[in-house]
Amino acid sequence: MKHNHLRKKIVNKYEIPLLLSEKERLISELDKSNSFKKISIFILVIITSLFLFIAFYFFKKNKKNKKRFNDLMLGFDSKKKLSNNKNTDLIEITTTELSEELVKDVLNKLLIFEKSNKFIKNDYTLNSLAKELKTNSTYLSKIINSSKQVNFSNYLNKIRIEYAIEKLTTDKTIRNYTVQAIAEDVGFNKAQSFSTAFQKQTGISITYFIKQINNKPTEN
Repeated sequence: MKHNHLRKKIVNKYEIPLLLSEKERLISELDKSNSFKKISIFILVIITSLFLFIAFYFFKKNKKNKKRFNDLMLGFDSKKKLSNNKNTDLIEITTTELSEELVKDVLNKLLIFEKSNKFIKNDYTLNSLAKELKTNSTYLSKIINSSKQVNFSNYLNKIRIEYAIEKLTTDKTIRNYTVQAIAEDVGFNKAQSFSTAFQKQTGISITYFIKQINNKPTEN
């Protein structure tokens, strides 16, 4: 009896605490394991959601860019068909400070300037163009602002970008140029200013445009 009592006492004093301690340790490890699984699942959900969001974003962006490209090409084709019929009489003249005769004369000279592609010279200023067109720089500025709905700088950018679109569409060789070389070829000094102007006017990047042009089926 004494032996059993001693054994029971030892069990209560040493073995039970050890068992309880082991139990607590196992529970703690299980909790850690469950927490790790929960964290892993949470991270996986976040990564998957982020991936889906990025994929959706680029899908929508590509779809939007594709539409802009198609609209741009439709506009280019329409403009090409109408280019030979362009007439200054069709341009609404809203400048009341200048005589109609003067406005028409300057607009006609601007039309000749545009068709001659002289604008690819990158050193044009309002004063130099006014001198070339034999008119006053103030008059020229007002007529451009009124008839083109842009200032002189944006007017030059606009016709240069239109020229770039035409060249890239019709000339495969220029598509292999660097952006800097294309920029210089159409009248810009820097690739960055050309890229910015192209993006602003068309809504798509110059690199995307070239890629789409290259992928466009050749018309027989």
